[in-house]
Amino acid sequence: MMKHHTIPQTGIDAATDFSLSGYLALLSAFRQRGYHFADYHDLAPQSPHLILRHDVDFSLDCAVQIGALEASLGVKAWYFILMRSEFYNPHTPRNQAHVQDLLRQGHRIGLHFDAGIYGNDPAQFDRAVAGECRRLEELTALPVTMVSFHRPAKSLLNYTAPLAGRLHSYMPQFFSAIGYCSDSRGCWPKEHPLDHPAVKTKTALQLLTHPLWWCLPGADAAEKLPHWGHNQSRYFQEELARHCSAYQPSAVTNAA
Repeated sequence: MMKHHTIPQTGIDAATDFSLSGYLALLSAFRQRGYHFADYHDLAPQSPHLILRHDVDFSLDCAVQIGALEASLGVKAWYFILMRSEFYNPHTPRNQAHVQDLLRQGHRIGLHFDAGIYGNDPAQFDRAVAGECRRLEELTALPVTMVSFHRPAKSLLNYTAPLAGRLHSYMPQFFSAIGYCSDSRGCWPKEHPLDHPAVKTKTALQLLTHPLWWCLPGADAAEKLPHWGHNQSRYFQEELARHCSAYQPSAVTNAA
C-alpha cells in the first residue's frame, strides 16, 4: 500500500496528489529531506542529489506550467522534447515560444528520442539522434548534450553506448547506479519517490515525471486524458477557423 506523505502547513498528500500543488509539495518534501537539485553532468552518486527529468510526451503547454513552478523555487530541470510526434510539433510558432519560455526559466532542453521509429536498430541510432539533435539545436540555438529514450524497449535500459556522442538518461550511471523513479501512466507504479531506497539512504535519485499528469484535472490518467483531448480539439478548431474561412464550427457542433 502506498504510504501517505502529508506536507506540513499544506495538508497536501505528496503521494497521491497529481496536481501543480502536489508537485510543489513533492519538491518541498525533497528539500526537507536535504536533497539538492543536480544536473546529469555534475552528479555525485553518494550525495543527496536529485535529477529532475521531464519527458514531454504530449504537451509543451503543460511543460511550461511545470517549468514556471520550478523556476519560482529557483529549481532547474531537464525537459526532453520529441521531434517526431503525432501529438505536437515543436516547430510551430506557439511551441517554439514554449521552448524559449523553458530556456528563459533556466531549464535545460534535451532530445526525447523515439527509437521505435527506427526499428530499435542500434546501428541506426547515432545517425538518427544526430539528425534530430541538429534540428532541436536549430530551435534552441544551444548544443543538445542529453538524450532520453521514449518508451524504451527493455534492451535499451542500461544501454551503455553514448548516442551520437551524447549521454542518455538510461546509461547505467543514471539508471541503475543511482536511484530511479517514474510517474509512468500517471501514478507511481513501484514505490513513491519519497519511499525509494535511495532517499532513505540520502543518495542520488533520477526522478522522471511527465508534465501532463500534473497539469490536468482528474484523479488518474483515465480522467485526465479526456481533458487533454478536449483541449486539443478546441485548439485545432480555433486553428481551423483561423486558417480556413470555410470552416464553421457551429455547423459542425449542430451536426454532431
